[in-house]
Amino acid sequence: MTRYDDAVAAIDGAISTVTVWCDQVRQDAEQRMGVPAGAESVIGDPRYLEALEIRHDLTVLRGRLTDPRNGF
Repeated sequence: MTRYDDAVAAIDGAISTVTVWCDQVRQDAEQRMGVPAGAESVIGDPRYLEALEIRHDLTVLRGRLTDPRNGF
């Protein structure tokens, strides 16, 4: 495995971990707000928004890292 492969694997692992964390933050928001599971109202929860933004940033980073136009 090359350092590049290590970097991609690390980002993939981070995305997986953050995805689970996002779900946990969503569930916490549902409980705090007293809404049923899957309620769209949690989308406005600041903690949930931040978690989703972090996941998005990691996904974008992975896209940049694996984009063949970047020559990696």
